[in-house]
Amino acid sequence: MVSFWFAILKMGWKSMNEQQKVKDTLVEMMVDSYLHDFRGVEQVLKSLAKEVGLSWRGLSLLDQVSRGNHLTLDELAKQNKITKGAVSTQTTNLLRLGLIRIEPNSEDRRQHILHLTAKGEEITQQLDVRTGERLAVLSRG
Repeated sequence: MVSFWFAILKMGWKSMNEQQKVKDTLVEMMVDSYLHDFRGVEQVLKSLAKEVGLSWRGLSLLDQVSRGNHLTLDELAKQNKITKGAVSTQTTNLLRLGLIRIEPNSEDRRQHILHLTAKGEEITQQLDVRTGERLAVLSRG
């Protein structure tokens, strides 16, 4: 990152064409760095998902249930911009794996509220720890 700021400081001494080349190079460096970091986090998430028999989407929905407050299937569908059928398929898998439980909404019996089981809580804690570890490595550079 030092080279980034050094390049910025030196731009004042360059022609407009040279400045543009430096800017383009810096943007390319930043994009490459971002993509490398993102791929690292993605690998951690995919590894955990595979270990517990989930897809990327399933792990994402499990995480959202852990962070949500009385989330329903409808709310998950809206948040993720996917169909209720797609959410239903994923939640059926989460139920089968014993990661969530579903209860009727006391205010509207047509709605069902999703909750984590102890096993689901364990998985989301692992997700937080592994993601945190990876981000810590990335922040050290």
